[in-house]
Amino acid sequence: IEAEDNDLLRSFAQRYRIPASLVDKQGWTDELLRRVAPVPVSIALAQAAIESGWGQSRFALEGNALYGQWVWNDKLGIKAANQSDPRASIRRFPDLLSSVRAYMLNLNSHRAYADFRKTRERYMKSPATVSVADIVGGLSSYAQIGDDYVDKIRRLITQNDLQRFETAKLVARFF
Repeated sequence: IEAEDNDLLRSFAQRYRIPASLVDKQGWTDELLRRVAPVPVSIALAQAAIESGWGQSRFALEGNALYGQWVWNDKLGIKAANQSDPRASIRRFPDLLSSVRAYMLNLNSHRAYADFRKTRERYMKSPATVSVADIVGGLSSYAQIGDDYVDKIRRLITQNDLQRFETAKLVARFF
């Protein structure tokens, strides 16, 4: 890391919610790398399928919302008919890529997914001993059904052989 990169790294640290007390301390860039690591493709696909009803939900069709992310400003979202929290809406996006980016930032920055990030780091270091199914275990906070949600993701990945897409990349024209 070059000296001129520090300002950029600090802005990433803020975006990925690294506590200011850690920034510039020994090892803080290791935590940043943990947070900007990629989300396994099979997990992202399974969650998008679940949360958007395979892309057919009203939220996906009207608001490009693939991951059912909540927002507490009705102007930024779409109201659900039977929302468990009447103050919440499903966040609307200008395009699908924005939805995917927000989802990745959520998993990579929110404290509820710290276990997800730790297990993903172990997987990246040793994929022979840690599986994608292990990583999914860190997503029980994503939905109100908790561990049942984790089981649902695991089943969807297995039944649809979604791990075959782990090496997939977006082509440059979409960035």
